[in-house]
Amino acid sequence: MKQLIKPAYELRVNAPYTLSYDKLTREALRLGYETFKDNKSAIPSTVNIESKGVVKASNWYFANIIANNITKITGRRIHPMNAREVQLFLKYNLLQDANETYDDEGFVFYPDIKVNPNIHKHILEQLQSDEFKNKFNIDLKKPFLLTNSVNVFPDDNYENGLGVDLNEFSEVYNHDSLLKGGNFDLGDLGLIKDGLPSKLGKGSKTLHVANDGVRRFYRDRDLDLDARVDGLADSDDTGRVRLVENFSSENDGLISKLEEEKQKQIRDLEEKVQGKIKQIQNITL
Repeated sequence: MKQLIKPAYELRVNAPYTLSYDKLTREALRLGYETFKDNKSAIPSTVNIESKGVVKASNWYFANIIANNITKITGRRIHPMNAREVQLFLKYNLLQDANETYDDEGFVFYPDIKVNPNIHKHILEQLQSDEFKNKFNIDLKKPFLLTNSVNVFPDDNYENGLGVDLNEFSEVYNHDSLLKGGNFDLGDLGLIKDGLPSKLGKGSKTLHVANDGVRRFYRDRDLDLDARVDGLADSDDTGRVRLVENFSSENDGLISKLEEEKQKQIRDLEEKVQGKIKQIQNITL
């Protein structure tokens, strides 16, 4: 029977584009090779412009290079999945082969400047500039996540021969979970809000953290979150670059609000069911 009465609103989530060797990607790769030459940190060695199928490689430099080149070609603002979007797509089962692949989500910066110090200092300088200081209001004495989008440029003064600049679509924020890490539950609503768990201590997944330098932030094939790897340019053939068109902060807030309302409805229903069960148990025959 055709459904005539429908909910007042429904949340539709579109799957990200998994980078494949199509015409647009090849054009973006050509621009990348023109800019970064043979730098394998910028375009990993497993990338072959003549290949077919899915691009089997990922680091966050590469993801941003491709996204920004596609933006130049199409005029549409494209970015790699940010930390929140990764969790949103996982929730709706929209990540292809999630248990066989990994996704880069950004870089985590810890207060102690030891590992990858040049990029660390460069980002700190930008965060203290007039352009970004008030926008992000970061506590530099605590760890913070850089996600969504950056501009990557060739420069041998930085690790891997690559510099990183913030742009108008960059997202930077502190998060207490990065202080100690630990177990978390995939149902944690904080994952969709911030890309990081709001509660630690219980759950089947783990947030792994470090205590210094700049570290890669990625989702592994076990659906754990890792913020401890210092090889920012590492890549292998289980990596995937997944791209989305820029999503407004208003829509991000709407998703969080709808998810919270959905969870509240579930809790209310569970409470009603438990109440009915108690009533039945109290009936004396």
